[in-house]
Amino acid sequence: ASYRGVVAETASGRTCQRWDGQAPHRHSRTSANYPDAGLEGNYCRNPDGERSPWCYTTDRFVRWEHCSIPACTAPTAPNEENRDTCYKGNGAAYNGVVSVTDRGLTCQRWDQQYPHRHNFNGLEENYCRNPDSGVRPWCYTSDPSVRWQYCTVPKCVEK
Repeated sequence: ASYRGVVAETASGRTCQRWDGQAPHRHSRTSANYPDAGLEGNYCRNPDGERSPWCYTTDRFVRWEHCSIPACTAPTAPNEENRDTCYKGNGAAYNGVVSVTDRGLTCQRWDQQYPHRHNFNGLEENYCRNPDSGVRPWCYTSDPSVRWQYCTVPKCVEK
């Protein structure tokens, strides 16, 4: 019921009828009767809880059909489930979301050059990392008077 895309063709290729039109098919699925359903233009929608978005067709012999809506792509950032909660070795492969130093300072975003200029590119948000393969995960701090510090990321217990 939440689809708000711009597909305006049924799965079989028929053009959708406008929701504010009553030809060739008269119907009660209007924005007045379903104000939260996004019934605009002739886009596929699901105002009434069908199994997938659908529309009335412009084919006078076929009243309505389901639409073929492409699946959404997965987010580009890893899920929280796939994040590290501790670091192994020197933490060069750590991909967790800790962004605070051992002394409680917030980390500076890697895509910013203030308050500290640096040459590390392509790192995520302001999460602690070890891009130079140093001792353990660290970050530049948001405090202009403290360039960098190690982070509060725990070392994994080796089994």
